[in-house]
Amino acid sequence: MDLAAAELEANGVTVHRFYTPENDWEQIKRAAEGAHFLLYRGHGVYWSSMPTPTVGGFALKGHLISSDVIRQDLHLASNAIVMLYGCFTAGTSSLDQTDIGVTEARRRVGQYSDPFFDIGAAGYYANWRGQAFQMFLSYLFDGATLGEAYERYFDFDPDTAHRTTHPDHPSTTLWLDKDYWSGYWQYNHAFVGQPDETLESLFAPPALGNLADDISFTYSIPDDRLLPSAHQVTPSDVGSGATLTWTITAEGNWFTAAPASGNTQASFWITPTAFATDTAATHTGAVTVTIVEPPEIENSPHRIDLALRVVNTPLNTVHLPLIQNDAGSPSVATPRYPDDPDYSEQWAWEKVNAPGAWGASTGQDILIAIVDTGTDLDHPDLAEKVRTDIDWDFANDDASADDDHGHGTHVAGTAAAVTNNGLGVSGMGWDAGILPLKILRADGYGSDVDLARAIRYAADNGAGVINMSLGGPSDGCPQYLQDAVDYAHAQGVVLVAAAGNHDSAGPTEVLCPANCSHVLGIAATEPDDSIANYSNYGTYVSVAAPGSRIYSTLMGGGYGNKWGTSMATPHVAGLAALLRAHQPSYTPDQIASAILDNAEDLGTAGWDPHDGCGRIDALQALSVGAHSTSPVCLEGQGVQRMDATPPSIRAQFIPGEIIVSLDPGTRAAEISQHYDASAEFLPALDAWRLRVPAGQEEATLARLQADPAVAHADLNYPVSVQ
Repeated sequence: MDLAAAELEANGVTVHRFYTPENDWEQIKRAAEGAHFLLYRGHGVYWSSMPTPTVGGFALKGHLISSDVIRQDLHLASNAIVMLYGCFTAGTSSLDQTDIGVTEARRRVGQYSDPFFDIGAAGYYANWRGQAFQMFLSYLFDGATLGEAYERYFDFDPDTAHRTTHPDHPSTTLWLDKDYWSGYWQYNHAFVGQPDETLESLFAPPALGNLADDISFTYSIPDDRLLPSAHQVTPSDVGSGATLTWTITAEGNWFTAAPASGNTQASFWITPTAFATDTAATHTGAVTVTIVEPPEIENSPHRIDLALRVVNTPLNTVHLPLIQNDAGSPSVATPRYPDDPDYSEQWAWEKVNAPGAWGASTGQDILIAIVDTGTDLDHPDLAEKVRTDIDWDFANDDASADDDHGHGTHVAGTAAAVTNNGLGVSGMGWDAGILPLKILRADGYGSDVDLARAIRYAADNGAGVINMSLGGPSDGCPQYLQDAVDYAHAQGVVLVAAAGNHDSAGPTEVLCPANCSHVLGIAATEPDDSIANYSNYGTYVSVAAPGSRIYSTLMGGGYGNKWGTSMATPHVAGLAALLRAHQPSYTPDQIASAILDNAEDLGTAGWDPHDGCGRIDALQALSVGAHSTSPVCLEGQGVQRMDATPPSIRAQFIPGEIIVSLDPGTRAAEISQHYDASAEFLPALDAWRLRVPAGQEEATLARLQADPAVAHADLNYPVSVQ
């Protein structure tokens, strides 16, 4: 424990130590007020008889602190990390003499960790090894996610780890691992919490955001009409996600701004009310938003400059940020704001001008295929949208794509949660449908073969957009996968994929399928429009979208934040659905042009490898439309064109599998016999899966690729959540 304390202090954390007999609970309570870390090494506590006891709490100075007392007395910082070393904390205890089994281990870890999640913790780590806590903290301070820090410790074994969810907090991950000690398996280390979060994401300081720098209104004298009639402003904490209290002050007498105060769960409205309607003029003013509690918040105060133009021209010739003009037949659309109560938590909608886009299109009758870990089919904010009649689980070959991981549920909510239903969150594809296609297992991993099958299935079952918030490194884009992409593209489907996430070492991987032709690779941005530090970059990045602190649906019926290029991708998929409904004659490449050529350029002028053509602007995409038959911004910028061949890299592959397409007239039995391999036909791909001994894959692949009877041969690569 001293090693862990020293690690915290080395990283600037103030540490309060309480050792027996100086471990008075009252002193601990005071020291723990607002603490980001809580570490305990001592006796685990059980409150009823073995072998299935009620467990939880601390043993301090001759008396026991129960789980209920922890809930009542401890007031840790939001998203605190709790680390325990003691019997029962990771499952097994010194009283057990046999393997207790994973069900009992899960029950005990769930009970021991439950009070900490009830008071707002984000992570619980239990391990019986002496230096485990110090190493866990070291990995966290190096930028690892909570899940990565748990898996990096030397005694973690992916072959023995059991991945499940918390019995009382179903949206929370619970991972168990065991070691073979004293003649039986002992569950001696466990992680519970939010595996995709980092210290930076959990403990970011509060910052005022989600505010425009300027807002414009237009009044047309000939039309006797004001657009917009009012503008909604929703201040948000784009740092820690905490609730902030704001006030506003106004400069100008031609408008009202109300209410004058509120918190970051609420909005205020700016409404032009007093101006001459018979004389062309420009009126200016400002509204300043200031955070008053807590004080000294980053970006506070923030000034919003206002302008009202009274014009002598009809509105259908005016183009302003809140007025849309269809590229084919100019028209005006009033911004549309949904009544979902958590809309204010979704900072991305205002950033990408979604309300203006929703005024022109809601994605009616467009189906978005979510190729992922599945979707929570019973989530109250998704169930109405989900096509359970045609969903499919390719990972387990059954007819129910129910989520057993959580990633796909979050992605589906951003793409097309039920919107304007007075419940939860909004989805970019307001009225679009959801087709869940599960190719990733409960551990978040799957294969390119199942991905190719799912793409073809989506195209055959009416999907207009395919969202792939997943990927993996591969030696280019395997031919069988490119063939599936080409098949969907030829049927008018827009395909988008995550560009991938990397750690502090840099973007080490070129991700597939983002590097396949006809697939838009999506990078991730922060609320301030900077590129997220985890977002991969390279020639396959097409465009960027908000990817950090994205609030959406969680497995089990709840809501919460996630980070990643996976979270950025469904913003683009939802926008593609709006465009497909708005411009039904558009080809996929024209939809790509509308998205890419109207993006907000963030860095070097034109395309660059970090944000592609820029951060999406939904209103501009809908109002301006396609600039050409394919994206103009990809021309001459050193980026692969949508029909270019991706570069080759070295990558891991699924052992023992080679995917082979044969020339007409060649029999699979001959190939199978010649290469000493069993063959399985994959009808969806019109290809064969050859199974060869592990270790012989690359040598056999080289022979196959040189064989004139073989049209194509590729390895099967793993893909995972991003």
